[in-house]
Amino acid sequence: MQIGSPNSKLKISCAVQNGRLQLGQLPKIENRIGIDLNPIDLNDSDEVLWPLSLVWPNQVERVERLKSAIQILKSNPVNLIKGDANSALPMLTRDLPANLSLCVMHSFTFNQFSVEARESFEKMLCSISEERDVWRMDQMVI
Repeated sequence: MQIGSPNSKLKISCAVQNGRLQLGQLPKIENRIGIDLNPIDLNDSDEVLWPLSLVWPNQVERVERLKSAIQILKSNPVNLIKGDANSALPMLTRDLPANLSLCVMHSFTFNQFSVEARESFEKMLCSISEERDVWRMDQMVI
C-alpha cells in the first residue's frame, strides 16, 4: 500500500508488528512538534553534517532519504522544542485539544535512554493514554 504523494522525493517503508493496521481515510494532521535534547539548525551547513555523519557509509539510500527529509523540513519547518521528552511531552499534551489523537514517534536512539528513563517514558505514555488516544511509532532498524 502506498500513502502520500507518489511524487515525493522522500519514500519511507514500514511494517506493522503485533497487530493490524487498517487505514481508511488518513487523519488530518493539526500540528507537528518535535522534542530534542539538542535540535540542530537545518540552515547551518555545519550542524547538518552531524546527522549525516551518523549514517553508515555503505547505506547510501539512508543518506539520500535523510537529505530529502532535511530539504522537506527546511521548506516546512516543525516546531522544535529543546528539552527532555519525559518532562516536555506531558506539558505539551496539556496544551493540545483533548479531541486530537497524539502520535508519538521516536527513533532508535531510544536505546540511549537509561533504563529508568525508558520506564518513565512508558509510564508517562500510559498516563497520557488515559486521557486521550496515543499512537506510538518507533523506528526499529533491522
